[in-house]
Amino acid sequence: MSVAAAVRADLPSVLTLNNDAVPAVNALDQDDLTALLDWGRLTVVRGSDGSVGAALLTIPAGKPYKSLNYQWFGGRYDNFLYVDRIVVAPAARGSGFGRQLYEEAMVFAAQKDVARICCEVNTDPPNPGSMAFHNRMGFEILVERFNPESGKTVAMMTRPTTSAAPVERTA
Repeated sequence: MSVAAAVRADLPSVLTLNNDAVPAVNALDQDDLTALLDWGRLTVVRGSDGSVGAALLTIPAGKPYKSLNYQWFGGRYDNFLYVDRIVVAPAARGSGFGRQLYEEAMVFAAQKDVARICCEVNTDPPNPGSMAFHNRMGFEILVERFNPESGKTVAMMTRPTTSAAPVERTA
């Protein structure tokens, strides 16, 4: 497996992974994904056969992204990297793909002097797998809030990038 920047040929696979993961993430169409890529960075993990097994979309601070969650972080921090979405193919869950993507994002953020990585995780509807993953990776919950845009309650989370190595917690 390898971690790399997405290429145009990866986009149909990323869309399929994304839309198969609803409601853990919001659905996207080709136009939505293209618009997000104008502001952000899409990284993928490819399996040994070259297929996309996971994808991570991050967006830096200061972009005109209308997401209420992104804007919430933007109202509090000037310097952050926002995880807009991470999706992992069902067959690849537990393989370390998500961890590899986050490790790469943390190294990227540290190289760019980004102070923190921010994300949200659904608490209603609950996403216990994602919550456990983010806790193991060293993310802290700042607050839970209802997002009227999505109709979901989310835990707003952050992790400093002072160290490029993720924190692995066992509890």
